[in-house]
Amino acid sequence: MFIVDAKVTPGEQTRSLISVHEEFLNKKFDEGIFVMFGLNKTLEWHGTIIAKAESLETLQEHLAEDPLLKAGCVEYSIQEFHAARIAEHITE
Repeated sequence: MFIVDAKVTPGEQTRSLISVHEEFLNKKFDEGIFVMFGLNKTLEWHGTIIAKAESLETLQEHLAEDPLLKAGCVEYSIQEFHAARIAEHITE
C-alpha cells in the first residue's frame, strides 16, 4: 500500500485541467489502483491518495498518466506502508 501526497501548483493551467485530472482519479479508482483519495484538509492545494500497486515503479507508471503531472502542475511524494489492520467501518 502507498500514501501519495499531491502538491498542486495553483494557477490557470491547473484550473483548466481539473476536470481531466478528476477523470484520471476516478479511472484509477475504478481500476482498483486508488482505494481512497481526496483533498487534504490541513494543507492548501494538496491532495492525498491511498493506493494499492504491485510496486513503487508500477504506481509511478500509473501516476505518470495524470494530466496535471504531464503539465508540471503537481508534485507527488510517495510513502510505502504495510497495513497491519484495516477497520471494517473505515468509510463511516
